[in-house]
Amino acid sequence: MWSNKGLAGDAFLIMFSEIFSSPLSALINPVHLYRYYMRWQIKRSSYDTSKEIYTQAEANFWYEGPPIDIA
Repeated sequence: MWSNKGLAGDAFLIMFSEIFSSPLSALINPVHLYRYYMRWQIKRSSYDTSKEIYTQAEANFWYEGPPIDIA
């Protein structure tokens, strides 16, 4: 595995590392965690009328999907 195989060996290791690094970075993303927190706040405020009221545009912003990763 560590011999001088050239480009094929390097490409294999890069693709193999991408298999694990991309999903983990998407799972442990602070922006996504903040979006989930804001969704929870919006749901909680809809049950209690004394809480902060969000507009439909604000709610749509927090509930829209993540940007698409082309890779």
